[in-house]
Amino acid sequence: MDAGFRIKTLLRRNWLRRAGFPGYVRPFVAGITVLEVKAPLRGAFFVCIRASDSYNDGMVKPSDKTIRIYADTSVFGGVFDEEFEAASKAFFNAVKKAKFVLVTSDLVRQEILAGPENVQKLFYDILTIAEVAEISAESLRLQRAYTDAGIVPERYSTDALHVALATTSQASLIVSWNFKHIVNFQKIPLYNAVNTLHGYREIAIYSPSEVIEYED
Repeated sequence: MDAGFRIKTLLRRNWLRRAGFPGYVRPFVAGITVLEVKAPLRGAFFVCIRASDSYNDGMVKPSDKTIRIYADTSVFGGVFDEEFEAASKAFFNAVKKAKFVLVTSDLVRQEILAGPENVQKLFYDILTIAEVAEISAESLRLQRAYTDAGIVPERYSTDALHVALATTSQASLIVSWNFKHIVNFQKIPLYNAVNTLHGYREIAIYSPSEVIEYED
């Protein structure tokens, strides 16, 4: 049985069966509070979540139960992009208040070093309260499994590596503004099918705007 067939079988059994419609419902992650289920958009439901009901102002040490969230390079760059600025800033403010445990990676560091100085400064400021996932043989094997399964083309394999790093570092969520290869309702279940085949848990993938709190 080839990997593609097994992935499709897992999708049918573990994902689309849950949805009840020809689309995809993102799995809820243990330990989060669901605030709102929004209307479906292109076959996907979106949820607003929070990790806890109250935290102190300022930079606070996360508890052991705080959700671990992997942020890719696009989230750091989003702080300086007019379209993504508000949600990106709100996400990092939540990190500083210990609402999330921020996980980033050596890959993010490498990509940011090739970017603008303001993004580099933000990254190194945030790095003091973040965990950094190393590019390991384990993460590279999982990256290869994603590309072998055809989830992303080989030329975009670094996008697959972000998902692999988040998975192997045991993050519960990924946040990204990469809607083509990461935050994509067709690709998310494929990543998770490969994770299941290789003994990893499923990982949720959202844009920053979906994990921040909004005032009523």
